[in-house]
Amino acid sequence: MKPGLEVLKTQISDVKNLHVPAVRVYSEFLAELMASHAEDQHFCKKYRVDIQNIFYHENFFLMSERTLRKWQTIMRHFSDSNEDLVDELLLRYSQVGGIFTSKSSENKQKAHTFKQLAFVIYSQDLKNEEQLDNLLKKMTEGFKNPVKDREMRIQLFLLSRIIM
Repeated sequence: MKPGLEVLKTQISDVKNLHVPAVRVYSEFLAELMASHAEDQHFCKKYRVDIQNIFYHENFFLMSERTLRKWQTIMRHFSDSNEDLVDELLLRYSQVGGIFTSKSSENKQKAHTFKQLAFVIYSQDLKNEEQLDNLLKKMTEGFKNPVKDREMRIQLFLLSRIIM
């Protein structure tokens, strides 16, 4: 299973090949294989780092719709075994930026984090009231952001729609 995860990660990294039919079929097959094993909690724990690396990759959402549907199953089971996933994503949102980071780059990373949060919440039910409270606070920060970043607003509205 580990070699399959590595192949999937390299396919995601190489964006220009994601739309080649043979590569797309292969990535869909690997996602299907992973989704069938994801029900086993030991699978999610054993390959936690690999699953996170693929999910956190900036090109994750460029995969085909069919592959992303399989990833919903994977993330549903993964979040059951990793209850702090939403908190980790909220922490990633808070830690974006730095001394040498531009505002547009920072907003792009925050928008991507909101997109990841939307995907995780859509894949499962948000059960923890504290997580929901923290999420709503971060969303409020995003809406109050003085920089009018279109991508950030789109992801915030998507996340709002999914929560409702």
